[in-house]
Amino acid sequence: MPIEAERILVDTGPLVAALNAEDEHHVWAREVFGRLAPPVYTCLTRMAELHPRSRVLTTDSHFRIHRRNRRQIIPFLAPWDC
Repeated sequence: MPIEAERILVDTGPLVAALNAEDEHHVWAREVFGRLAPPVYTCLTRMAELHPRSRVLTTDSHFRIHRRNRRQIIPFLAPWDC
């Protein structure tokens, strides 16, 4: 049965679990993501603040305007950056 909500905010843990077959929550995460109605959302700007040596993998060109800690550019990997 699909999970319908106004907006689903996804933490990093379920994303990692869905992609990593060795993760203890892999089966659960795959099952839940299979029932979610798109789109789902993450807070990459906040995660980038918490992990200063991070880079964001994105296809969202609007990410160029995001900043961490108010003024720092967040490094990213994107199709237009290759």
